[in-house]
Amino acid sequence: MSFTEEIIEILMEENPDAQLAEGLDDALIGLSRNHYHHEDTIAVYDAQQIIDILVERDGMTITGAVEFFEFNIQGSYVGKHTPLFIWTT
Repeated sequence: MSFTEEIIEILMEENPDAQLAEGLDDALIGLSRNHYHHEDTIAVYDAQQIIDILVERDGMTITGAVEFFEFNIQGSYVGKHTPLFIWTT
């Protein structure tokens, strides 16, 4: 089982309502558990990896990929199960 598959399996066990960023599994880096505030476990993605995927896979420019990410991915709130996007670099 790959790292990504393992993360998704754990996520679905802990929070079946968790949302995933479609087509961006390669940028999935982990989970966020904030049980102190009684929040559900959510998916965590590396924002730079998403930008790289959009450039390489979809042929976007870096500027276009950043704008697309900020508006269409990071800016898409789908409730309390929305993934978390972080910059690691």
